Amino acid sequence: MKPGTEHAGMHKRLVTSDLVAQGYQFIKGPTDVPQSKVFNVEFTQKMNFGPAKSFNKMELVKFGSVSIQTAKKASNEKTMTIQPAKPMALGAEYMLIVHPGIAGANGLSVVKGTYTPYTVQARVPARAK
Repeated sequence: MKPGTEHAGMHKRLVTSDLVAQGYQFIKGPTDVPQSKVFNVEFTQKMNFGPAKSFNKMELVKFGSVSIQTAKKASNEKTMTIQPAKPMALGAEYMLIVHPGIAGANGLSVVKGTYTPYTVQARVPARAK
């Protein structure tokens, strides 16, 4: 562990162990995502997401911090788009958590939550000339 990252590392272990204990499923996430990454969470069936402003079944957590503010929008009946309100920190680790309980159009709800860790690029790429 790099010096100065102990707090974030401990937070990551605590959050992850709590999600595992609750039966959430791990999904491997990308590394080197851009600071302005937009996440599209796609389901296999049509969903009833309800109003985006009150939709609280997905969150982005910055390790060593808290859930960050996001804008959420249903892209279609199967996809929810999540975008951080501010650019994410360079080199930081985050986790996208999808909580159980999202209602499907068929009346059934998502039973198992998922969690996907990912890392933001360490520096802004140089622009091509």
